[in-house]
Amino acid sequence: MKSVRRILVVLVATILPLTSVSFARDGIDASPFAPVVADLLTAFFATETTCDGLADIDELCFVVPAAGASYLAQQLERVVLEHRPAGLSLGEWRAANGVWAVELEFGDARRGTLEIYLAEVSDAVVRGVMRYLPAVR
Repeated sequence: MKSVRRILVVLVATILPLTSVSFARDGIDASPFAPVVADLLTAFFATETTCDGLADIDELCFVVPAAGASYLAQQLERVVLEHRPAGLSLGEWRAANGVWAVELEFGDARRGTLEIYLAEVSDAVVRGVMRYLPAVR
């Protein structure tokens, strides 16, 4: 009986962290920005990480070793150009306290916006967040 309990504890401890990542990502995967997010993660050579934010916000966190924020900004602009035929546009870059931020939107923003935040946390390591904000109707 103890072995069954031990197996259940191990299973729960293993699966629970994975579900928090998938719940947070479900909203982004169902959004119009899903292909853009996938292309950005590939272009950045990013690894998804867990987000420490609120559970009701559709966001995806990632880390990129061996890169700087300026390199990721160039890759982001390249991906936006690839999606421009679908109406994707890039807002103005903003910076405060070492964090770079930009918004992406399709056409008139009726499909919401995708906010992207990039922060260099140490030599050649960037942490980022992509947050989907649905349009307010």
